[in-house]
Amino acid sequence: MSTTESPQTASKPKVTAVTAALLGNVMEYFDFVAYGLVAVVIGSLFFPNESPALSLLASLATFGVAFLFRPIGAAFFGSLGDRRGRRIALSLSILVMGISTAGIGLLPTYATVGILAPILLVLARCIQGFSVGGEFAGAATFIVENAPAHRRGFWSSWLSMSSSVGTILASLVVLTLRTTLPTEQFEAWGWRVPFLMALPLALIGLYLRRRTEETAAFKELVKSEKVAKSPLRTLFRDNPRAIILAIALASMTGITFYYFNTYFINYLVATVELDPTQATFIALSAQLVYAPMCLVVGLVSDRLGRRWLILGAIIGLAVLAVPIFLLLSSHNLLLAFFGLAIFAILAACLSVSVTVTQTELFPAEIRMTGVALGNNIGTAAVGGTSPFVAAALVAATGTAIAPSFYLIAVSAVMFIVIVLMLPETLRRRSGVR
Repeated sequence: MSTTESPQTASKPKVTAVTAALLGNVMEYFDFVAYGLVAVVIGSLFFPNESPALSLLASLATFGVAFLFRPIGAAFFGSLGDRRGRRIALSLSILVMGISTAGIGLLPTYATVGILAPILLVLARCIQGFSVGGEFAGAATFIVENAPAHRRGFWSSWLSMSSSVGTILASLVVLTLRTTLPTEQFEAWGWRVPFLMALPLALIGLYLRRRTEETAAFKELVKSEKVAKSPLRTLFRDNPRAIILAIALASMTGITFYYFNTYFINYLVATVELDPTQATFIALSAQLVYAPMCLVVGLVSDRLGRRWLILGAIIGLAVLAVPIFLLLSSHNLLLAFFGLAIFAILAACLSVSVTVTQTELFPAEIRMTGVALGNNIGTAAVGGTSPFVAAALVAATGTAIAPSFYLIAVSAVMFIVIVLMLPETLRRRSGVR
């Protein structure tokens, strides 16, 4: 009997379940990266200003407003998943995400409808943020509850890897459009294509999710009549330690994710002054390190545990933060890639271990609510703001390695919290306790 059961070698229903869960996560990060790559165009079309910098700032602020609605979506979809089932919550979240994302691709610009254009854009981003609030937590819960007990880390690693898939796909789509279309056509309609692609992807995801069975853990809750009537109240009344830990873990993974997927490419262009094409190539190459590393970490976590991997990654980020930024700012493409590759390995260790740990922290009856709220509060508070903080540190100090100081500070605080509070979760049951 094989000791490594993967989504590919599992039964057909399991493959469908995992694929359905992964597709929404790919969509989430596809949209995230695509918006960032066309932010300049969106800024000029929806927030026209004599200063291109102000237009871009307004576009990025609109991007950031979605973070405010993620905890609200987390409370709604998490509670829905714990009361009515994971499958229902996942089906609704991917449908809302697909419609709102495609809606951005259909919006009229400022030149057509005036002030209504940015209002509609902000509204679409708010709805997106609301739907994303339940997407990752629902997918993580769904995958862990479908996984064999001795392979939860490995199965969860596919979810972490799927974010890299979404990032690479978005980069390739936007890069292809930019290189094949004249600038006038790209700014007229080409930028809309990545957003319009979300709707057919969402419909495929909805079809797959509607075909999957509910998880055994939720069926067990229903059978034993232990479904929580008020998951939010139960969460904060009976599991305050777990929610604090989930927020702390999400804060740490948030800063690494947004540094890796958002800030570094802008840092290489704006601060190091590399050519944008070179910066994109380095960033995409690092994604190719991150993706397979996720699977390796998942296997290791199932053998040796989650806690030591999380603490080891945090120590590595704190110790290597300054050297990584020195490599990135060296003006040498190979050294910059080496620095980003080191970061990718540490980020993979953290992402995979945290994803499975968050789901194992909570009992089945409040699992989706706990993971959703913890993940989105931590991400909104620390992760989502980290690129802005990093850029502000460079501007204020004039020092290219200044963002490393913020990473070190966050790592130090989270290390203390996790050492004092986080137990090893490897042997915990995913079903009713």
